[in-house]
Amino acid sequence: NNQIKDITSLGNALKTNSTLTSLCLQKNSITDINALADALNTNSTITELDLNNNPIKDITSLGNALKTNSGLLTLMLDSNKLDEDELSSLFQALAKNSKLTELSLRDNVIHDVENLGDALYVNTALKILSLSDNDIYDIEMLCYALSNNSTLQELCLDNNHIRDIDDLTNILENSNDTLKFLSLIYNYID
Repeated sequence: NNQIKDITSLGNALKTNSTLTSLCLQKNSITDINALADALNTNSTITELDLNNNPIKDITSLGNALKTNSGLLTLMLDSNKLDEDELSSLFQALAKNSKLTELSLRDNVIHDVENLGDALYVNTALKILSLSDNDIYDIEMLCYALSNNSTLQELCLDNNHIRDIDDLTNILENSNDTLKFLSLIYNYID
């Protein structure tokens, strides 16, 4: 097995690197991203970070870094088995971050989107959000966010357990004119 597990030295190098713009670390065995998150506190040249398919244990440090990071535009955290509690620091950062435009959280174990909805309500940067392949039933808080959010253009909610889209329909009819792409494939819509 040649998978990367420890990225401490990489994180340390990124504190001073000013040329790398895209970092793809998907399908490794990375559990600790603290050194990488620490680098993101000062590194503003990395615009794309792909951490898909890693057994990351704690992303609190990443959430904290995103509160001040001025470079990251795309963050991919697909297939990491993260739930809404583990993602709470990231959701809090979304309320403050004014640079991140794309966030993918596909294939995790998100059930409750209340904290995410609160963050999206005030977020002024995010344009693309993928929440497909989670365990989301209730999208009331996402609808609440969409009633005020004026930047989100793409929302993907495929393969969840969504049944009721009345609130969403109402928001699209009456208050949101920013969303251009909405995908609800393979849900339980009545």
